[in-house]
Amino acid sequence: MGRFFSAKRSFSTYLVTGLVLLLVLSTLSAGVPAYWLTRLRLEQQAWLNVTNAQQATRSLLRAEQDRLTSLATLFAERPTLARIFQAQAWPELPGYLQAFQEQSQLDILLLCRPDGAWLAGGAPMAACPQVETAQFGLLSKKPALLVSHAVRLAGNAQTVATVIAGLWLDDAFLQNM
Repeated sequence: MGRFFSAKRSFSTYLVTGLVLLLVLSTLSAGVPAYWLTRLRLEQQAWLNVTNAQQATRSLLRAEQDRLTSLATLFAERPTLARIFQAQAWPELPGYLQAFQEQSQLDILLLCRPDGAWLAGGAPMAACPQVETAQFGLLSKKPALLVSHAVRLAGNAQTVATVIAGLWLDDAFLQNM
């Protein structure tokens, strides 16, 4: 380093070196804070976008839960279902469930006895899932959004069955959202 500052260098060399050094320092003093501020602002914006996406997803899931709850309530309170139970016309039940399921665009529609035993709908199973409120659960080892509603006959407060309606949480569900 002693060679660089030797007396043999001219004044113009020192001047050019000083100007280059001044240019580098001024660039760094202006560029580094600008880079840091820009990076900080972009990071804040990215987290804001993540928060907005989370809120939108929650709203869509809530809307889907409300739709499923409404469909389960509608099915449980239909006069045709009450007639099937009163007449004990069990052979009509699978076709009736399948028609409502297709019309309502449900992936899952089960009718279960009050004790939790499977009655109709979907593939026969040993026991129906216990669904208290709208929730996510596993059904046949697949994730699903499930809701339930009690079936009561007119003038009778006793539950005669439980309707479980749901959607598979698969690629088709995500694309619909």
